[in-house]
Amino acid sequence: MLATLRYLRHGPLKQLAPIWLLLGKLYRQLLHRLPIKTQAKHFIGAYGPFQLDGEFSFSDFSHWGAQHNRAFHTCIEACRQQTCVLDVGGHIGLVALPMSSVIAGHGRVYCFEPAQRNLIFLQRHLQLNQITNVEICQQLVGADIQDKV
Repeated sequence: MLATLRYLRHGPLKQLAPIWLLLGKLYRQLLHRLPIKTQAKHFIGAYGPFQLDGEFSFSDFSHWGAQHNRAFHTCIEACRQQTCVLDVGGHIGLVALPMSSVIAGHGRVYCFEPAQRNLIFLQRHLQLNQITNVEICQQLVGADIQDKV
């Protein structure tokens, strides 16, 4: 049922975007009030399927890599059979999950994500998918401007 609703939201009924946004907010508020954890199966671009937290049930990740993320597929394929890959700005795992599925069997993905809310979802997504070859680094990658002064 979720897949059908997701298809309608991003397909034939996408012109109803304001209504879908309102329904999405209501759905997420309901999820926060319920004592249960939900999840939904997603493809991220051509990779997957991956289990993601129910908060993202109606997100359209199957088209990830189109439009402004056009280098996504090239990036993931460049990781194929590599032994060490860095994901800087891991967000909720939209790049780390596919990377983890194409790297060498003994390889590792080092995923840097400093934001606490994103980190919670990233950890949940790795757990839901039983991914053990991703190491989360809760750090910001960059230079300290004060070092430059």
